[in-house]
Amino acid sequence: MIDKNSFSQIDIEHRGESIQVEQNRIGFEYHGRAASYTGYLSISARDGIPNKTVLISLVQARIEAFLQAPYLIGKYDHNSWREISKNLTTGAPQIRLPHWHTGELLAELERQGFVLVDRPNLFLDAPAHLDQCTLQALVKPLLEPGSRATPEVELAQMMALSAAQQGEAHKQISLF
Repeated sequence: MIDKNSFSQIDIEHRGESIQVEQNRIGFEYHGRAASYTGYLSISARDGIPNKTVLISLVQARIEAFLQAPYLIGKYDHNSWREISKNLTTGAPQIRLPHWHTGELLAELERQGFVLVDRPNLFLDAPAHLDQCTLQALVKPLLEPGSRATPEVELAQMMALSAAQQGEAHKQISLF
């Protein structure tokens, strides 16, 4: 239980990422991109509130997991989710961005023909002309472990390069 280590809000930094932790009546609220794909996580403290040292180690473990996660929302966030899913209405392959994205990657994906079909949840349908294999290769930079912590500008540049490589591969195949 928290006593002399009591706090109402602390910022915990670890390996360049931070999570702001606020204590509430039932546990804790985490804020920051490493907290979750929405930037927010509520943790219930049913078994009692840990002391500050234990809480810091729990938050650091969460940040470590974030640093290993792929950029696209999927299994890291929920076991039954897939990084590349299917739009249940149209059947189109679909990807999902984190809510805390800064916009650079979204702009690059839209430039490549992805369509934002669900703004509140950030679902994007892939261009209709892409088959599953090409799509997988195109979004490979966003599926790489650890890419969630990569600055969006770099990810957008990687996506542009990936698209250029996919375009060149398509041209080479069409020659034969």
